[in-house]
Amino acid sequence: MGLFMHLDHAELQALFTLWQQTGGARLPARREFTPADLKRWMGNLAIIRLVPPHGRLRVDLVGTRIVEIDGYDSTGRFLDEIAPPHATDILLEPYRNVLDHAQPHYHSVVPPSRPTTAVHRLLLPLADDGVTIDRILSGVCAEPAAAKPGATVFDQLDPAARRHRAQWARLSC
Repeated sequence: MGLFMHLDHAELQALFTLWQQTGGARLPARREFTPADLKRWMGNLAIIRLVPPHGRLRVDLVGTRIVEIDGYDSTGRFLDEIAPPHATDILLEPYRNVLDHAQPHYHSVVPPSRPTTAVHRLLLPLADDGVTIDRILSGVCAEPAAAKPGATVFDQLDPAARRHRAQWARLSC
């Protein structure tokens, strides 16, 4: 199974290696990972479940470190309910990529709410039958970083939204 991403975070690379060894030539199932296997990352893991019939993504489990990073506990919520409407597609895009290609996805972003923090997220597809994705295992780590132009979610918005953000920035204290 090829990896079409640049994974530059050591802890998430180790999680990827575990996922790859567990699945081999197929996608691993959630039940194949024991708490002992995942202990190293437990606070940094989330499990997102694909809910039929429309394929919405529901957060079934969120580790305590992810709650600290995000500032809220999203357990039990659908991903399309978490982000504000203008950012929903940006939030869902990596998950759709995993579902469409049955491949892991890694990205790093500087959240607008924490401009000095880089958040690294690795999304790993899981499949009870080894083929059809039913869950995504998400590993999330954060570290101090300087915000770079184009790295925040707001920088990825359309030009009108960026102008609106700039206007608010000039008005704030």
